Order: sequence, then structure tokens, then C-alpha cells
Amino acid sequence: MLFSIEMSIRKKLYDYWARPNIRAAVQNSGILFVDKAIRLGAGLLVGLWVARYMGPENYGLFGYGLSLVGVISTFSLLGLDGIMVRWLVRYPRKSGQILGTGIVLRGVASGILFLLLMGWAFTGEAHLNKDAIFFLGLSLLIQPLYLLRYYFDAKLMAKSIVRIELTSFLLCTFIKIIIVYCEGGLALFFAVYTLEVLISVLGISKLFSNVEGLARCRFSMKIARLLIRHGVPVVLLGSAVIIYMRIDQVMLLRLSTLSQAGFYAAATRLSEIWAFVPAALAASASPAIIRAGHQNRRLYLERLQRLASFLTLLSYLVVAFVGLSAKWVVPVLFGDNYAPAATMLMIHIFGQIGIFQAYVTWIYYTNEKLSRIVAVNLWLVAFFNVGFNMVAIPLWGGVGAAIATALSYSVCIPFCAGLFKRSRPMFWVALNAFWLKGLFPKSQNTPAK
Repeated sequence: MLFSIEMSIRKKLYDYWARPNIRAAVQNSGILFVDKAIRLGAGLLVGLWVARYMGPENYGLFGYGLSLVGVISTFSLLGLDGIMVRWLVRYPRKSGQILGTGIVLRGVASGILFLLLMGWAFTGEAHLNKDAIFFLGLSLLIQPLYLLRYYFDAKLMAKSIVRIELTSFLLCTFIKIIIVYCEGGLALFFAVYTLEVLISVLGISKLFSNVEGLARCRFSMKIARLLIRHGVPVVLLGSAVIIYMRIDQVMLLRLSTLSQAGFYAAATRLSEIWAFVPAALAASASPAIIRAGHQNRRLYLERLQRLASFLTLLSYLVVAFVGLSAKWVVPVLFGDNYAPAATMLMIHIFGQIGIFQAYVTWIYYTNEKLSRIVAVNLWLVAFFNVGFNMVAIPLWGGVGAAIATALSYSVCIPFCAGLFKRSRPMFWVALNAFWLKGLFPKSQNTPAK
């Protein structure tokens, strides 16, 4: 009996794995996971060494520059990433027109932003020297061809892309080690950042030319109008996300000192690495939750509550672990010069409570098709974060920025759901998760009172 059951299960698993689309999706996800793990490990180790070499002030400038280009890149992308992948899947015969139009649109946007960035550099208000800003701006001009990557994403052909990007990452990581060994300047690290983008873009372009041919990429005014119309809401959404995630480092350097910006950059590096935990768990649990949403509303909310409470419990453990170890971990990893970052880390880590819950909230918003409410909520969080930073940073420097981030993540993100009737069920889920309600459901064999 047990043998027949085992054979039946094996047959079902084999049949399931034999489906080309299932096998491609699993392999694609596995390759991306390996890439992420290597980047996280190597990036953290070399990043700590670079931070020690730079010192708090230069590391603050480095974080400021990367945050600045991150904010600008959001606007140059024009919201094309998700839209293009979806359209390339739906309309494979028009892939050349979709890609060509996206490249032209982003090229124009990147060119305008590059000129504005260089003009800002010559005003003397940029804090960074002209060489550093030039390399950051140059990365914007290179990035339009990076849209070719979405062709391979739509085809579930991540293996070749990951090989290219991982090679570029490891090569540039090695170059960073050489720069540290040779005691190079800050501008060289920005040059390496641009070089990594350039190598990836050239490799992807070469791969695409071998598969399809760059000549297929053509501009279409009709598709351009559709991309702009559908992309504007995505830009507004993406800009809200990047503002509340990165604007604090930009504001910190403008409103405080270079050393405070460096301490804060070190603290956020150790705080934000934990975000991979809820991302992986939410991705695994979301299919079962979404299926329940189509069958049983009560079961749907119970599963959301269980996941939210479980992730909140994990966030409490992370907060406790990081908070108790921050005082000795920061000097060990970054050096004694970064000792003030420990206090910022102890405060900033509380923001992970909201981040862990946000992944559950996103499942609900996506399943309920509440994109407008998502946009409003994210902009409210962004405005709160910016407003609190304007008050707190001049008073407390990096500690003020950490307080603003912790409050905006852990208070605003879950509680903004209570502002609208359609998202209010998620507000109660988030609220109950703070005291871990539903984490251990009652046994079905328990008699009703």
C-alpha cells in the first residue's frame, strides 16, 4: 500500500517536472537565487573592506552618489520594466518594435537627465567632484540598452543573462580590491560602478544580436504612446518607493555632515540585508494564499494573518538579534571609526518590522487589484519620511534619519491600509500581527463552546 502511494507521488512529481514551462520556471528561479546569494555574500565582504578603506566621510559620499543615481534612474526608466516584460510575453511577434521603442524612449529620458546632472555638477552644489558625477551620469546613458534583458526574462532564459551579469559583477569586485590595494580615489569606485553596467549591457547586446539581431529593434510611435500612457502610473509608484527608501541618504548629506552620512550608510547596509527573508517566504506562500482567495474568503484572510504574524515574529527576532549585537558587530565589521553607526543600526532595524509585513500587504493588494490604493499609500509613506527627515536630521543627524525610517516603515506602511474601505481588512491583519494573532490556529478537533 505504502509502495503504491510512493510510486503514485513519484509519477505525479515526474509528470509535473516533465512540463517544459514548469521546468523552465523552476530552473530560472534557481539560477536567479544562486546569483542573488553570490552577489549578497561577495558584495557584503568586499563592501565592508571598501567601507573601511574609504572612512566614514568618503563612504557617506559614495552612498550619496549611488542613492542619487538610483533616484534619477527611476525617472529615466519611465516605468518600462514591468510593462515591457508583460508585452513581450503577450506579443512575441512584436518584440523588435517593443524593445526598439523602449530603448529610444529611455535613451531620450536618460540624455535629458544626464545634461541636467552635469549642469548641476558645474554649479558647485553637488558635493561630489565633476569626475564622480560624470561617471554616474555616464551610467544613465548606457542603461537604455539594458532593456534588451527583458527579452530573455520573457523567454525564461535567465541562465545566459545571469552568466553575463555575474561575470561583470565578479570582475568589477576584483577591480575594487585592486583600487583599495593601490589606494585609489573615490571617483574610481564610481567608474567601476559604470564599468559593471557597461560590461553587462555589451554582453546582453551581443547575446541578443546572436539570437534575434539588433536590426529587429525598431521605433514605433503607436507603441511609444502606449508605453508612455501605461508607464506614467508605474513611474509615480516607483518614484514613491525609491524616495522613501533612498532619499534619506541624499537628505542626510545635504542637511548634516559627511561623517553622519557615512555612519548611516554603514547602518543601512547591515539593516537592509535582512529583506531577503520575507521576500523568499512571501513568494513561497503567495500561491496558496491567492488560491484561497478564489475559494474561501475566511480561509484567505486566515492564511494572510498567519503569514503576517509569522513574518512579524521573525522580524522581532531580527530586531532583538541586531539590537543586542550592534555595539560589537559594527566595529568588528567596519572598524572603530564607524562605532557611532551602531546606535543608528539599533534604531533603523525596527523598520524591518514594517518591511516584513509589507510583503504580505503586497500579496493582498495584488490579489485584490488595488494598484491605486498602493500608489496613494506609498506616496503617503514617502511624504511622511521626507517631512520627518527635514525635522529630525538637523537635530540628530543620522540618528534622526534612522528614527524617520523606522517610523515610516513600521507605522505608516501597515497603518495606511486603514485609510480605505477596500484595504481595511489588511489593516486589521497588520494590526493583529503586531501581537502575533493567528500564528498558532486552534485545532479543528477542539469542541466549540
